[in-house]
Amino acid sequence: MAKVFIYFLIIYLIQIKNKSKAIIIFYCDIDIKIKGTGSSTNILYSSFESLPSEIYINGKNQTSINYFYTLTTGEHFITLRWNYEFESLKNIFKSITNLIKADLSSFNFKKIKYMQYMFQGCTSLKSVNFRNFDSSSVITMAYMFDTCTSLTSIDLSNF
Repeated sequence: MAKVFIYFLIIYLIQIKNKSKAIIIFYCDIDIKIKGTGSSTNILYSSFESLPSEIYINGKNQTSINYFYTLTTGEHFITLRWNYEFESLKNIFKSITNLIKADLSSFNFKKIKYMQYMFQGCTSLKSVNFRNFDSSSVITMAYMFDTCTSLTSIDLSNF
C-alpha cells in the first residue's frame, strides 16, 4: 500500500512541476508617454513587425489591439506588452512625432539584434530609459535617434 501511495505522490509531483513550467509566460514590456491630440494617434510604427499581446492606456487594458488609438488631448501613459521574444525593434516607434518618453528598463534585450531607426523622426521625444540594457546581441543601431531634436536624456545605467 505504501509503495502505491509513493508512486502516485511522485506522479502528482511530476504533474505539478510540469504544470508550473507551462504557466510561466515571458513578458517584454515597454512603457511610453505620448501626447494625445484628440484624434487618431499612432502608438507604434504602422509597419512594425508585430503588435503587442496587450496594451494598457492609462492603466486600462484595451480590448482591441491596434497600431493607433484616439487619445484625448494631454499626456497618456501606455504599456505595450508582448508575451514572446523577438529579434528586432527596427522602426518600432519611427515617426511617432508625439512620443515624449520611452522606458525600456524592464525590456529583455538578450535576443535583440536590430535596433535601427527605432526612434527616427520622434521629434517630441525627450527621454529614453535603457537602464539594464544588454547590448551583447545587437548588430546595428544605425539612425536610432535620427532627427530626435527634443531628446535631452538617455539613461544607460548598467549598459
